[in-house]
Amino acid sequence: AMVFVECRYTYKEGLSWNELNEYCDETKKKCLMDPELVHARIDERPDGSTAYLFTGKAPIWSRLFLPDECQFLDIVSIDKINKIRYVKGQNITKSNEGGVKLHEETTYWEDSLGRLQFYRTLEISVKG
Repeated sequence: AMVFVECRYTYKEGLSWNELNEYCDETKKKCLMDPELVHARIDERPDGSTAYLFTGKAPIWSRLFLPDECQFLDIVSIDKINKIRYVKGQNITKSNEGGVKLHEETTYWEDSLGRLQFYRTLEISVKG
């Protein structure tokens, strides 16, 4: 069965979109720092977005949805004028295993009337 999960969150005052964007970039760079665990290919795309292709160990937070060894593609778009950070993630692991599998993930953060908003949707299949 295919399941769609959506969550929304409004951050408390004190965290700006610029701070969050810098934090997300630093976190992405940290994921690239351990070549023994993860290989990353980074491509700047003509539309201004950045593609990150990760191959290797799944992060601990995602092991419910991804196999221990996986391949995942993130497309990151940043609109600094309208203060929107958009990430489209796709599990491209070749696997026929049962259980829970993440297919696609969409996350974005935006500054809406001075309040930082977080939105995430997950497309998950569940096989018994």
